[in-house]
Amino acid sequence: MPSKSSDLAYLMREFEAAGIGARWLDAEKAAHAYEYASQYVSPVRYGLRETSVRDIESHAVSSEAVAKAWVNERMPAAGTVQIVYGRDEVCVIDAEALRKNWLNIFVPGRDDAVVLHNISEAVLFICHEGELEFGHRTANTECLHFSDESEAADVGSGSMALRSLRSLRGGTRP
Repeated sequence: MPSKSSDLAYLMREFEAAGIGARWLDAEKAAHAYEYASQYVSPVRYGLRETSVRDIESHAVSSEAVAKAWVNERMPAAGTVQIVYGRDEVCVIDAEALRKNWLNIFVPGRDDAVVLHNISEAVLFICHEGELEFGHRTANTECLHFSDESEAADVGSGSMALRSLRSLRGGTRP
């Protein structure tokens, strides 16, 4: 069972209230998932990393119905997804549950998260600024070959977006 930080406890209650069965990773597995997901997130902006994600599409959320349709057109319904909110906050849910309930588990203006599909290369970045980015993970590991030590340090400690999750939410969840 994962440690119950206030953010994690809040997320667990949120998923339970929405009726979404989530398997929360323990601290060690969550940290590993966070580091893995960090390779797909840009170290210099909120969004996906162009060197490890191809065919990136962006969508500014102006309508919940349009955003839901946009996500559903791109994210496969089969399989599961791993949702990475932060180093200690990672869960696995059915991909169909994400498609049906993503507005119940991600709040524009509050949440940043990376969603990785388990049987496809699909990756979704959900930004607290009400923006979504979708793409396909590449087999290319170019993102692990850094042009300088500062970029390596960014990924080693988590990308800008993932590293900033807690501070962007004002510390803890409401």
